[in-house]
Order: sequence, then C-alpha cells, then structure tokens
Amino acid sequence: MSNARTLASLIDDTNTRIKIPSGYGLDFADYGAEDSNSATIVGSNLMDDYEEGTFSASLLAPGGVSTTFVLNTNSDLMSYTKIGNRVFISGRVIIDSVTSPSGDEFHLGGLPFTIKTPIDAETGSAGSVTYYDSSAGSYLTTQPANVEGLIGGYPNRWRIFKTVSDMGANDQLSFSFTYLTS
Repeated sequence: MSNARTLASLIDDTNTRIKIPSGYGLDFADYGAEDSNSATIVGSNLMDDYEEGTFSASLLAPGGVSTTFVLNTNSDLMSYTKIGNRVFISGRVIIDSVTSPSGDEFHLGGLPFTIKTPIDAETGSAGSVTYYDSSAGSYLTTQPANVEGLIGGYPNRWRIFKTVSDMGANDQLSFSFTYLTS
C-alpha cells in the first residue's frame, strides 16, 4: 500500500504534534458501522477538517435601513472553531456609536465561512446573544432568529432581533452560536 503511513512518520521534529498531511484525516471506521440492528446511518467516519481562528466582526443593518454601527476596534475580534462542516462562533463586541438607529433587527457580518443554504431543520443554527445596555446597566439575553445564507441580498449574516433604537455607545453584545458551512 503506497499511501500507508506509520504513526512515527507523522510526528513532527519536536515530538509534540502529529501532523496529518493534506488529503488525509482521522478515520473512525469501526464506530457507527451500519448493521441490521442499528438505526445509525453513517455518512463519513473521516475527520479531515479542523481549524481555529479569529475574524473581525461587523454589525450591519438589514437592506433598506440606514443605520450605521461603529464598533470599538479593540473589541471586534471574535473566535471560531470549524470541525468538518460545523462552525462554532463566540466573542464580544463593543459599540462605539450608532447612527440613524431604526428597525427591530440587525445582523452580525464578517463570518469566516459561507453559510450552507437553504436553511432548514438540518442546516440551521443554534445559539444566543447577550446584550448589555450600558445606560441601564442591565443584561438581556435574546435568541436570534437564525443564520441565513443570504439576507436582503447580503451573504453570510446572522440575524438578531433587537430594537436598534435602544442601542448606543458602550453597549456590548456577546455571541455564542453555531452554523453549517458547505
């Protein structure tokens, strides 16, 4: 077998990591195997995609609304972990200013991977947003509607329902959610 590799050949020079070459992955072939007594159907047992990183978030108004959000540049970096086609997002942003606030929703933009569409029960998202109102000194946790692959002609935004006219400088939004990518 010419593609076979030994574990020793995958250990890096410092003996601290196993480096799996591109095109390979961890194969969990004996887990979840289909049999006549199991309702489990396994599409793939190969874990071949894992990535961690950060991205610069943006808050955006839906199409046709002139609201502009400016974020504190020291607090607009969010984290992601991608395992296979599932993306996990977390982080916090602080608003510097909101110009012409109107509407009852806004979007989190700048997501690191394209959202899988169409959105349905199998490709939807889950998560929450915690909003800190700096003028009132109080927190509000809201459940966003969903991740949408295309909102008002703009790709890759996460829709959050919140009265925008209540938002202002020094308010904070903490995000934790997941979505599927292609």
